[in-house]
Amino acid sequence: MSPTPPRRTSGTTARPKPRVSTTPGRPSSTPTKTRTTEPSPSDTPQPPVSGGGTNAQERQVLDYTNQIREQQGCGPLKLDSALVEAAGKHASDMVRRHYMDHTNPDGQDPGDRMAAAGYRGSTWGENIAAGYDTAQKVVAAWMQSDGHRKNILNCRFTSIGIGYDPGQVRSDYGPGSWVQDFGRS
Repeated sequence: MSPTPPRRTSGTTARPKPRVSTTPGRPSSTPTKTRTTEPSPSDTPQPPVSGGGTNAQERQVLDYTNQIREQQGCGPLKLDSALVEAAGKHASDMVRRHYMDHTNPDGQDPGDRMAAAGYRGSTWGENIAAGYDTAQKVVAAWMQSDGHRKNILNCRFTSIGIGYDPGQVRSDYGPGSWVQDFGRS
């Protein structure tokens, strides 16, 4: 297994090939995106029964992320049902189809997936990672990368969806697919 460094990608640019590095795991983030649509008032988030911010690992990611945000003067993120759905589905899709990318094999980027799940906000960001076996390790890895850190500490974000699937993304990435989808409600 050859770890690669964190990489930033967006659905509209070419993605670099993984490079060999001594950095464990593979977090990846998309920069914050702004849509031209106006945000709509969100209803009270109702996360699904399982996945997308409701299992123990996903709740721990939320807790660690909010602790870090509080230390840096940002307000806590709240679960948003559309972002929960988008993050949970993307984490599972990466495992099921054995890929690790913000853009899925069908060409959908994070904004496409979030909109399909019903997210109507004007701003979004996404962090993904694979190969980490605990919430604490994946959040620590994201905080060591500029792009991930910027998403986590973006005080304009007010909502989040978290997805975790313990399956293997690709053999060279190891088990555990993680997704944080950020938004502004």
